Parts: sequence; structure tokens; C-alpha cells
Amino acid sequence: MTIFGPAPAGRLRVSAWLATAMIVAGASCAPRSDRAAVVDVWPSRLQAAEASVVDGCYRCLEIGLREYEAALAAGVDATVAPRAYRVAVHLAVRERLLGLFPGEYQDAPARLAQRALPDDRAAAADVLGVMPWRRGTQTLGMVPSVQSADLPRLRDRRRALEPLAETDAWHAMLLLALVGTNPILGLGDGERPPRGVQPGLDRDTWWRRHPDDAALSFTRLTLLRASLDELAGFREMHPAFVETDAITGEGELARGRLVSADEAFARALEAFPGLVPALALRADIRQRMEDQAVALGLYDRLLERFPEHREALLGRVKTLGFLARHDDAIAAVDRMLALGTWYLGEAHYWKAWNLFSLGRLDDSRVSVDAARPLMVNADLSYLGGAIAFRQQRLDDAHRDFDTAVELESRHCEAHFDRAAVDLTRGAWPVASAGFDEAFECLDARTPTLERRIADAREARLADDVRAALVARREQALRDHHAQLGWARYNAGVAYANSGKPAEARARADEAITIGGPAASAAQRLLPQLPPAQLD
Repeated sequence: MTIFGPAPAGRLRVSAWLATAMIVAGASCAPRSDRAAVVDVWPSRLQAAEASVVDGCYRCLEIGLREYEAALAAGVDATVAPRAYRVAVHLAVRERLLGLFPGEYQDAPARLAQRALPDDRAAAADVLGVMPWRRGTQTLGMVPSVQSADLPRLRDRRRALEPLAETDAWHAMLLLALVGTNPILGLGDGERPPRGVQPGLDRDTWWRRHPDDAALSFTRLTLLRASLDELAGFREMHPAFVETDAITGEGELARGRLVSADEAFARALEAFPGLVPALALRADIRQRMEDQAVALGLYDRLLERFPEHREALLGRVKTLGFLARHDDAIAAVDRMLALGTWYLGEAHYWKAWNLFSLGRLDDSRVSVDAARPLMVNADLSYLGGAIAFRQQRLDDAHRDFDTAVELESRHCEAHFDRAAVDLTRGAWPVASAGFDEAFECLDARTPTLERRIADAREARLADDVRAALVARREQALRDHHAQLGWARYNAGVAYANSGKPAEARARADEAITIGGPAASAAQRLLPQLPPAQLD
């Protein structure tokens, strides 16, 4: 008998198919409740995804897109594809609004484009093609711009989106992203930008459109310059929008509230470490708070990710200089100059500043002269004058100090050093008047310096950081008083040489009252003056 012998090839294949069929059939005989647990999970998952999308925060949209794409990969419900595409576009827009660079979802719209509605795909492509990133990424080359040849097409796109924006929040988001980041598109052909609100960005119109859509509301808050109260109210209603802290930080910074801005940016960066603008601005804030070590760490953290980030490079140069690490600052600025294109005037200026601090006057002069064609400001002219004064090029120094005062009338240091040039020249009447002007300028600055100390004492900072800040600002006030004293003493010398002993004595007495090093010099000056005349 051959029943146990080898079977023909054809029978073997049939038997194998039958065995497979039996296995599959056996699986199909599993209890009905088990089959339902496998198949019916998707409706609830998709419902939860939809709820996340409606919530509208960045993490919410992220959850929704992940679930939609999982459903599409499993072949569960192809009808979610257009919805998935819209969420992907929302995420790409949100990343640009926030500066969440380089963006995890910038390629998501392209990934889903073939399954999107054609009209949606065309509209999103136009908007994303010209929508810039938030500040802080421009110097990395991320500056899409509207070309003249594209204006007609993009203005047609704007006009097409306007009626859709009234009925559909997603199209409203696209329209606001388009015009809010490229105001030129709100104008008609040949129209000139008006003063005030740009066309297409009227707040009342935008707050009327879909007021209950959280994602669109966040876009409004970001692009229509919301107040801090509006941001706080939105966050209270939508606590999942942790990205609001990034916008709040900018608002606090605009109001000069450095500690509040720093706290907001710190919270934003804890949630989104990739927020380039928040990281750059927090470093700038710490520098302005004179917390140079922390500022340097933040700049370095940003430069680890983006070595060519010019704002961070420039901030690092300044911070190193303020820390008296002048050689390191010069090496950093040379890196900026080698990269070229961005902030070259500032780079030359800060190189000159650090070289001047090292006493390398000739090299510093070269850098100042390199900066002059690239930027015009009082500090640059003052530095040029300070270098010339040290080199005894008195005419050049006086000319630069004159320019500094013309550019900034309250540049007290330029007033003082210009008077010092006149004193050196023996131009006594001009020098005496100049030092009086310098004193008045410096004296007007005193309340600000005193207020800065009071602010530092009340700042919401760690005890050691606050104490160090108070100490630095108290020293700055002492240095300021010393300069006031020298302004009065030098005026006294100039008045004495002008043959005006009464004025000289009055200035010397004031210098003694102010105290500091100038007081001792003033005490030595008084015996050299003629006795005061009695009435």
C-alpha cells in the first residue's frame, strides 16, 4: 500500500493549502466576543483622535495625526485620509508660528498629499510655500519670500480662501497664516500699504470667525498681537496649550518684564526644547539681567544644534566680552565674519570693543573702520572716538564724539569724553560747559540706576542669583557716582583756568559732596583757587 508513501507534487500543494485553510478556519471559529475586541477598537480610537484634534493644541494635533495614520496603515477607514492631511498641515503651520525648528511635521503634508482632497492640497501648498518661520530662524536661511512673479497667483489664493474662511475653520487658519505672515498679499495690485491695520487682518473680523475653534484662536493670538490678558484668558480656558508660554514670553519681554518673560520661556522650553526663538530670547534676557554665565550656557546650547545661528553667535560674543574673556570673544566674532552675510557691522563693532578692552588700539581702529560702512549708531562713533582719544588723534576723537551726541543726545559718555578732549586742548570755556552737560546727562540717569537696584531686590530669582544681581547693580551705581564726581571736578578745573574761580569752587564743593576719588582731587584743587569774594 502506498498511503504512507510520498505523494505527488500536486497533491502536496493541495494538502498544504487545505492545512492553511483549516488553520484560518479554526481562527474564524474563535468566540464572537474576541473578534469584536479586535475589530471594534478603531471606532473608539478614531473618536478619541477626533476629540484631540478638536482640542487643537500642538500635542493634541500630534496625537490625532498619529492615530489617523495608524488607521490608514491598518486599512481600517480610508475616509480619515483628508482629515489626516488637514491635521498634518495644521501641525506644519503651528511649528512655523512657534519657531519649533526644524519641525517634526514639516514633511507630513507631503506624506499624505496623495490622499488629500485636491483643493485642500493646492491651498496648503501655496500657504506653506511662502509662510516664514518665527523669528530666530531667518539667519539659518529659512526665509521663504513672496516673489513678484508669484503675487498674482497668491493673491488669487487669498481671494479664494476668503469666502471659505467664513464657513470652515481650517481654511480660515490657512488664510490667516498666509496674510498674517505676508501682509503684502492682503493688498490689491498696485495698492500701497495703509497706516495702521493691514488689509485682511482686522481683529474684529477674525474674532468673529469660528470663535470656538481653539486651534484657530491660537493662530489669531499669535498673528494678531494679542495682549497678555488675552493670552492668559485663552490659557485658562485651554490649559493643554502649553505652547502659549512661548508667545506670552515675547509679550512680557516687549513690556520690559524680564523675569516674567524668562519664566514663560523656561516653561515653554521645558515642554518644547526645540523652540529656537524662545531659547535665543531667553539667552538674551539672561544677558540683559547680567547673568552672563547662564546666558553663555543658553547660547552654547543653541549653537550645539545650529552652529551657524547668527543671533546666538552674536550674543555669545557679547557675553564673552562682558565676562572679560576677550580673546575668546574675538575668536567667536571671527567665526561670524567667516560665515558672512548676517550682522557683519555688529560683528566688526564687537571685535573692536574687545580689542579696545585688551589695549590693542591699532587693531581696534581697523575693526571700527570696517564697521562704519555697515552700520551707523552712537556706540560705534563713541568707540571710534575713544580709540582716537587714546591715540591722541584729538581732531578725530572730537569728530566722533560729536557724531555720537548727534545720533543720541543722551549719550553721557560721549558728552564726558568730548569735554575731556576740549580740556586736553586747553579750550577751557568749551570744556567747562561740556562737563556741565555731561553732569546733567549723568544725573538724569541716576533714578534709573536706583530703580534697577530696587527691581533686582524684588526679582523672583534664586537667592544667590538675586544677591549677585543686586551687588552688580550697586557697584554700577557707585561707578556712576564716581563719574558724576569727576564731571564736577573736571568742570571745576576748566572754570579755574577760564578765570572763573567762583564757578570752579562751586563745582569742586559738589565733587566733595558726591564723594569718591574725585572728592580727594577736588580738596586739592580748592586751596589753589582765589578766596571767595564776600558780598
